[in-house]
Amino acid sequence: MIRPEQGSDDPATYVRAFGKTLHLERVRRGLSQEDFAELVGLHRTFYGAVERGDRGCNIDKLPAIARGLGCQPAELLPPLPGPPEEG
Repeated sequence: MIRPEQGSDDPATYVRAFGKTLHLERVRRGLSQEDFAELVGLHRTFYGAVERGDRGCNIDKLPAIARGLGCQPAELLPPLPGPPEEG
């Protein structure tokens, strides 16, 4: 699982971290982006944009993606970062 930047509450940070996690898990399983998108019932261009962090993904799609990767949905979600370090 990819962690968002420390202390960042920017939603785009979470979208990118989620996409990177999806990419790593899909590649680890030896699936192409196109084959995986078809397996989970998503359009390939939409799924590619999610992996790149260009688009977010509604929670209703998360169960299918997790099933396709053989994991629980929570395993794909980035953790919340801790508070910013004081300097």
